[in-house]
Amino acid sequence: MKKICLIDDSSDFTFLLEMMLRQSYEIVSLFSGAEAIDYLQDQPCQLLLIDYFLPDMSGEALIKMIRSKGVNKETPALLLTAKDVSEISDSAEFCCKISKKIIKQQILLEKIKSCLE
Repeated sequence: MKKICLIDDSSDFTFLLEMMLRQSYEIVSLFSGAEAIDYLQDQPCQLLLIDYFLPDMSGEALIKMIRSKGVNKETPALLLTAKDVSEISDSAEFCCKISKKIIKQQILLEKIKSCLE
């Protein structure tokens, strides 16, 4: 089973995503940038789902740190945001962006599948 690391400070949101994804993927939930950096240095994942607004850094800053060291330098990352995705600049670091406001299980699963291909 492929492992997805979900990095988001909202325990309610992570619980919702875990419920949506756990039948198809192994989910590891991390709640801050620092926690993610520590975990991801030696724990490989097949996909990173990263919140744009973490309590200790932005999702963009986090992915740059992950890319600079550890075993997940090449791991695809999907950016999650409560903002309108058009307000966030495109970054080659992320395979796609998705708004938390309109998250639907089928759309999320399609995006995840696309990122993992």
